[in-house]
Amino acid sequence: MKITESQQNTIFKIGLYTGAYFLILKPLLEKFGIQKSAAEKEADAKAKESEDRKNSPQPVQGWQLKDFNPYQVQSINNLNGYCGVLNKTENVKKGYYIVPLFTSLPNRLAETIKAQDGLFVSPNTAWNTIESAIKECTSKLAVCYLVKVFKNKYNLDLKSYLDDAAKGIHFFDNSKQILASINSYVDNLPTGLYFRDVLRNQLILKK
Repeated sequence: MKITESQQNTIFKIGLYTGAYFLILKPLLEKFGIQKSAAEKEADAKAKESEDRKNSPQPVQGWQLKDFNPYQVQSINNLNGYCGVLNKTENVKKGYYIVPLFTSLPNRLAETIKAQDGLFVSPNTAWNTIESAIKECTSKLAVCYLVKVFKNKYNLDLKSYLDDAAKGIHFFDNSKQILASINSYVDNLPTGLYFRDVLRNQLILKK
């Protein structure tokens, strides 16, 4: 079947408009937050999941390491209680379990994060600085202390503070992607429970 000149023109226009949409219009819509990219949709879904998990209550009984929530300060007390139980029930002749105490680190990081609220700090600089600060934490416990200090110093819930900052229209920054990176980093951190091996004179990260 022979394609007429009119049909050829129609096909050409469809191809032209399709190419213009995917190469020009779609990236612009995504850039200005009018239309979400696949990466943004995924980041939103993960952010919602992380936000929901933040609000999950700590178990009243039978608390385990898997229940440690770095965004809930009560987790610090629960980990200390769990550690105390381990030290009573396990063979402590070889050593004992330890929950580290964080003092200067969370204070410094909290001040660094809050300082990004400055009028002359660009969104990209702010989010990159916040990400670097949180990634100085090497355990969920350290993050939890940061959350505790941030609340005490500024009366702000750190997780909500970051979630709210990443919402809305962002023209020239990748805040949602950075927040997703932060969430993933924290999720994959060890809890922060150590074992002091007396016989070997070693401090070992258990979980």
